[in-house]
Amino acid sequence: MNMRKIFALLFMPVACFCQSQDSLKTEPKINRNIIQITPLGHYFRSIGFGISYERIIKNNPKWSLVFPVGVGLAATVKTLAPGETVWKTHHNLIFEALPGVKFYPNPHKKFTYALGGNLTFAFEDGYDSNSLMAGLIANNYIQYQMNKGFSLGLNAGLGISHNFRTWWQSSYMDNKQKRYVNTVLPTVNAGINLGYRF
Repeated sequence: MNMRKIFALLFMPVACFCQSQDSLKTEPKINRNIIQITPLGHYFRSIGFGISYERIIKNNPKWSLVFPVGVGLAATVKTLAPGETVWKTHHNLIFEALPGVKFYPNPHKKFTYALGGNLTFAFEDGYDSNSLMAGLIANNYIQYQMNKGFSLGLNAGLGISHNFRTWWQSSYMDNKQKRYVNTVLPTVNAGINLGYRF
């Protein structure tokens, strides 16, 4: 074995190590956790606020898992009790969870677009009605990364939901008649999002 081959064998591991270090430097480090606050959002027939956690998949940064939840006030219900002349206004409280997935065609840029799908589960606690809902939503996301940590975004989605609803014919405790209905209706999810990546 000549000296040229000996030197090649000796320096091959060093060359491979240097090459691997160079490749690691060219791959930007991605913070894979995102927390978002939604100060204004639309949740199952209501306007409210929410919070979301997103986890970007380690081996495929184009995909992530999202876990949003929201609380809102639905359309008001007005009642007039017997013998009274003033209508009373009541607000129905909405709770909604929307676990899902997101896909980034061109991820982690200054301006980023993503699309995804969400399951949706909602509960309405109202004065004269209680509602349960489950469905599917197709969502679209636009995000502007202000700096390394903070971002501002919008999302809007449309889907269908199966509503399992119970309500009463009368709003008075002494004359309530339960009724049940199952309906399939369109549902909307939208919001303004402030995010932090870490």
